[in-house]
Amino acid sequence: MLDRKYIFIIVSLIITIFISGKFYVPDFKKSTFIIHEFPEVIDHWTSRDLPIERADKSVLENTNTALYRYYTNNGRRVYLYIVYSKTNPKVTNPPEICYKYAGISILDKGKKRIKMGNSNNGFRVNWLISDNRQNQRISYYFYKVGGIYTTSYWKQQGMVALNNLIGKPSGSALIRISVDIHDGQQEAIRLINDFTAVLIPQLSNNLP
Repeated sequence: MLDRKYIFIIVSLIITIFISGKFYVPDFKKSTFIIHEFPEVIDHWTSRDLPIERADKSVLENTNTALYRYYTNNGRRVYLYIVYSKTNPKVTNPPEICYKYAGISILDKGKKRIKMGNSNNGFRVNWLISDNRQNQRISYYFYKVGGIYTTSYWKQQGMVALNNLIGKPSGSALIRISVDIHDGQQEAIRLINDFTAVLIPQLSNNLP
């Protein structure tokens, strides 16, 4: 008997293909809500928006992206990358696809839960360590569909397709947080965990 996970993936893929052909209209209009409405200050972090890499844009086929550098007074930095579409979830490709296109190596990857305040459940993320020949970077990424978060690309696709089927369309987003590894992996992990913990409530409040 097939594992439930794979059954869900197969069904989600079939539904997504059907919905994509029947109902999706490419989202060519550039949305400004991310740039103008997403908080510039999150807890003790302050942001500055940065240009999107050309490789990312060409693969994503979408201009509704935003890249921010959040930093503290002592110079610590994290990068927040958001891709969002109201009508076309196919633009939220896993980062590995963009990295491969840009010639960036993936050294290691997996899934993990990070602590969120006093919650015992934590928050589940995909993680990966990449190398662009100049420096190594640790990244977390996950997907958001309406008010639901998931680490699965296929589950995200299936949820969007299902919402369209039942007449309650919702946008989808890929969220990626990255930190350059300068002072060792443990310090980078501590930094990215700290930022992710304060970021999630802001995503829930500010990202459709």
